[in-house]
Amino acid sequence: MSLSKFPVVILVSMALLACATAPPTATETELQIQRASDAFSAARDRGDAAALAAMFTDDGIFMVPGLPDADGREAVLALAQQRFEGDPIEEIKILRRDIQAAGDTAYELAWFSETSRRPDQAFRYKGRQLIVWKLERDNVWRVQRYLYSFSDARPVQ
Repeated sequence: MSLSKFPVVILVSMALLACATAPPTATETELQIQRASDAFSAARDRGDAAALAAMFTDDGIFMVPGLPDADGREAVLALAQQRFEGDPIEEIKILRRDIQAAGDTAYELAWFSETSRRPDQAFRYKGRQLIVWKLERDNVWRVQRYLYSFSDARPVQ
């Protein structure tokens, strides 16, 4: 091999080594968060308080409009059970999602709509939610903070 090709070989070798040891790209992490968020939403859609609470970190906080914060997994479970015993929520749709990851923490901002069925009336709500995700030692993304608010409510005919 001639000496003129030696720098090219070194550069190619370094690039291949970097690819082999590179951490997940932001896109891969965002996809992991999106899958975790979809599972979180599915547990919420099913009204599965235990599954929802299991997706929180031990020190996770669940913040619901008009209620005291649930601080810790046991409190999250109790609050989720209380919420799911109320009016059934249907047709939950994520309208837009923005995920930003920084190391072992990720931030998800989403806009959603849902229908709440009461015995006398159904309401279509629009709102937004913020989820702070934490990658834990077992390599599972869990919810560290979850809060949502409503920005619009209209009766459904």
